Amino acid sequence: MSDTVSTGHAPPASSDDRNLAFLVYALMFVAPFVFGFTGLVGVIVAYVRRAQAQAVTRTHYDFQIKVFWISVAIAVVGTIAFLFGLGVVINDVFQAMTHHGEGWDAWNMAAFQESDFEFHAASVLGIVTGMVVAAIGSLWMMGASLFGVVRLANGQAVGQATGGSGG
Repeated sequence: MSDTVSTGHAPPASSDDRNLAFLVYALMFVAPFVFGFTGLVGVIVAYVRRAQAQAVTRTHYDFQIKVFWISVAIAVVGTIAFLFGLGVVINDVFQAMTHHGEGWDAWNMAAFQESDFEFHAASVLGIVTGMVVAAIGSLWMMGASLFGVVRLANGQAVGQATGGSGG
């Protein structure tokens, strides 16, 4: 028998994990520009690699996972606000078009006038709030990624100290 039998994949070297953590940060930085798809890929990589990573790199994977889920929560809030505002606008348009009480036939739609339209501030508030929240979420993900890259480049952990309690 040979003494070189392998029972599985060897864990990557520390520099490989470090480079992979840099790649995840890059994927997360780009995520706001591609509707979060690269962030999803990055968080999957972070989940898969964190168990085998060394202590400092593990803190970065944990941080990347946390940043991803916070960004998802922010995106959900922004989407709900935006859809609410858009729904109010659509409702207002439908109300104005059917104002004559005759339904959706072509003659009534042709008779639509601007004076039939009632403007609700909730529509603008919802749409603007959704867009602002989306911008904040994007800036959060990009800023946190840059922060993590700087810490990783300096060989520093992110979050709690790796030595004491695991809070």
